[in-house]
Amino acid sequence: MPRGGARPNSGPKKGSRQKGTLEKEAAREAYRAAVAEHMEAIIRAQIEQAVGLRCMVARDRRTGKFRGRIRSAAQLDRAMKDDSLDIVEVWIKEPNPQAATDILNRYLDKPKEQEVAVMHKDAERIVQRLHAGRARVAEAAKHGMRLVPGRQRET
Repeated sequence: MPRGGARPNSGPKKGSRQKGTLEKEAAREAYRAAVAEHMEAIIRAQIEQAVGLRCMVARDRRTGKFRGRIRSAAQLDRAMKDDSLDIVEVWIKEPNPQAATDILNRYLDKPKEQEVAVMHKDAERIVQRLHAGRARVAEAAKHGMRLVPGRQRET
């Protein structure tokens, strides 16, 4: 009877998955389901971050102090009728260009990176040196030697 090596029909069957893999897949699916429930709110929050957050505020004309946020149409109507108040739009959070870029990349696909040709003033000389070096390495290999920077060694 042979010793060692693979034995026929041993180990997990082809295509079967380990217990840990199954647990990770179940956890991933539960996470996706939880995120899917809040997808609209998540997208709205991303857009708000990209565009910036702003609100309407009532401000006392005489003192210049803010009286508070205007949260409804009824509050806006009352503030507009009150001659002692100014209505001001205030930025709570400035627009975030990185968030806007991320959203546009997801919506419109990420733009392709442009190839840039880099020209070197001594490009021809550098290519000649590269070819000469490769020729030296090939010649050394024929004679059983390996070139190492600064010295030669037999292999």
